Amino acid sequence: MLPLLNAANGSLRRQRSERREAVVVIFLQLMKYYNLLTGRSEIPTQNGHLGLTVAWIAEQAGLGIKRTYRAMKDLQLAGIIKVKPRTKLTEQGYRGVVAIKMVTDSIFRSFGLLDELKRQVRYKEKELAMKTQRIIDDANPTAAEHARLLESLRRKVTPKVAREHAENLRQEWLDDQKRQIQLRCLELRQQQPDLPLAEVRRQAAMQLAREALQ
Repeated sequence: MLPLLNAANGSLRRQRSERREAVVVIFLQLMKYYNLLTGRSEIPTQNGHLGLTVAWIAEQAGLGIKRTYRAMKDLQLAGIIKVKPRTKLTEQGYRGVVAIKMVTDSIFRSFGLLDELKRQVRYKEKELAMKTQRIIDDANPTAAEHARLLESLRRKVTPKVAREHAENLRQEWLDDQKRQIQLRCLELRQQQPDLPLAEVRRQAAMQLAREALQ
């Protein structure tokens, strides 16, 4: 069913059983940590997701580093996975960090599971959006904390739908704050009609900020 995988060795001959076994074992390790929402193989943590190093994958699979590298190369050549190298800037210059390992849709398409994959992704996206809303509701933050909470969620949650959900909530909060400032400015203008507009806005913002911290 996967002729490209069998041809990854660059020969018309069938791959050796040991090589096929290594490919299967490594692929199962990648799928064990497959993230439906990002398409990556990664480990979730409280501070985001950790990429899988080749050494760690080899240890978990019980294979040597060279066999692991060869198996991942076969999977790449067959279009089953993608590996994207990454670097980060340090004081000593650019240095490599854990590469992103992604499982492509081709493997799901080959086994007739692409539609099911898309259905599961949509389900997970909705579930995560609801979880994000529950976190905000449970926290019951003040106005000042609300913005910080939303920003924190935007950084931790990578899927597009969750980011959009958090952004919509943030925009709703900003619009509400704007309305509150406009109403407070109107009240101050009625109380002090000779006060300059800039001072009216400054006092309105200060009053709302003090009320939010109470």
